[in-house]
This record gives sequence, C-alpha cells and structure tokens, in this order.
Amino acid sequence: MAETTSLKHLPTALTLGRLAAPLVVCPLILADRPGLAAFLFSLAALTDWLDGLIARRWSLTSHLGRVLDPVADKVLVVLTLFALAIHGDLGRLALFMTFLLLFREISITVLRQHAAIAVQGLSKIKTLLQNLSLGGLILGGWLAGLGQVLLFISLLLGFYTAWLYVREVLQ
Repeated sequence: MAETTSLKHLPTALTLGRLAAPLVVCPLILADRPGLAAFLFSLAALTDWLDGLIARRWSLTSHLGRVLDPVADKVLVVLTLFALAIHGDLGRLALFMTFLLLFREISITVLRQHAAIAVQGLSKIKTLLQNLSLGGLILGGWLAGLGQVLLFISLLLGFYTAWLYVREVLQ
C-alpha cells in the first residue's frame, strides 16, 4: 500500500511536466539548440506512455489526469510546431500539414472531451508517428525529410481516426 501511496500523484506530475515542456523545448528550438530540444521533446513525449502505464498498472487514474493528458499532448505538439514554423524549419507543405493537424487535434480533443470517448489504438499510433516526425523536424538535415513524411502519415491517420470518433458520436 505504501508503494501505491508514494506513486499516487506520479501520473499527474508526469502529465504536468509534459504540459510545461514546451516552455523549455520551444526556446531551445528558437535558439538553434536542436539536439537538446529534440532530447527534451523526446523525454516529454515518452511521459505520455509512462503516465498511462503507471496510472493503469496501479489503478491511479483520476478525472484530472483524463482531462489533462490529451491537453498536454496537444500543447506539446502544437507549440513545438509553432516554434519550428517561427524558426523557419517548416517548408510550405509541412506548414500546411501543420494547419490541418491543428484543426484535427483541437476539434477532436473537444469532441472526445465532450462525448467522453476513449482513445483508440490507432490514435496512439498516430501520436507516436507525430512525435517521431517532430523529432526529425527539430533535428533537421535528412531527418527533416523523414519528419515531413511521418507528419504526413500521422495526418492521414489522424483524419481517419477523427472520422471514427465522429462516427462513434453520431451512432
């Protein structure tokens, strides 16, 4: 029991860390520190998997965690994309994909929160691809090209899962 008590707030603390991560990652992108920015972005992205694992394994889920988790994911992705756009690291195609991604993420997050729809497995794959794409875009060079391809794939998967969420709400 003592082990569970000491872990009680760890999932929420990890989510809050992910929510705050762009406050460090974005300035590093803008200061031309891509290696450190990519490393910290990756650590923050890993907390999405880790906080869920801990919460489920030790039954530490909470209402606050269920609300904050998708918000933290979107804040990390959206602000990182904004920093990349401001820094000039996104080509026109990637910038257009960013606008589509922002539309999808915001609208589906609101829909999921309103309708209390659980995250689907494909959405987790979409998030993984999205995070990998951002790592490539942050690091630049040939990885930026790979990042753009992964961003495109995650966008396609994102709109497919959005359709699945909308279909679920309409049933």
